[in-house]
Amino acid sequence: MPFEHSTSVHPADEAARLLTRGVAQGHPRAVADFYEQWFDFALRLAHRASRRDESFALDIVQDVMIKAARSMPELESRAAIERWLTRVVCNAVVDRLRSERRRRRREAQVEQSAPIASDAGASEWVREQLRLLHDDDALLVRLRYAGAMKLRGVGQAMDLSADAVRGRLRGTLSALRRRAEEGDSDAHGHGQDTRPRTP
Repeated sequence: MPFEHSTSVHPADEAARLLTRGVAQGHPRAVADFYEQWFDFALRLAHRASRRDESFALDIVQDVMIKAARSMPELESRAAIERWLTRVVCNAVVDRLRSERRRRRREAQVEQSAPIASDAGASEWVREQLRLLHDDDALLVRLRYAGAMKLRGVGQAMDLSADAVRGRLRGTLSALRRRAEEGDSDAHGHGQDTRPRTP
């Protein structure tokens, strides 16, 4: 009797293949099932890869699940799913950490160039300029600098996203810098500094 090679597929691998095929074809039920079945695996992996808190890891998992829903290929086994998820999660962690570093550098540049960032005593001129700002903009500046709050904290206090806070602050600080430069130009033109001085 000739030897016959077994062509049977493990039920778990067949289920994995059918599941990923459904995800690849965009079936909502398959996407939901994939999310439920692989969420914990992706979360543990995000924790290990990033060594960050749960909030960070959850953001990573959300990014990964969105990528899965959009571009996941059909995979032949559970092991193949694990390999694919491991690669995608690690890439997502690296991308988000790089993004955070870029954001911190931008924030540092804005703070270093802001007239109020280097004036711990808050000069009378700065206080006057804050009084001239729109109430919301003045509050943003006070929370960020006088209150030493992070962008996310400022956003939560004012019901804004961190990106919205960043944009508003950038515009407000640019306006303050222009006023400071105009004040300096006027002072040089008249031979004196017209800004109020701190007693």
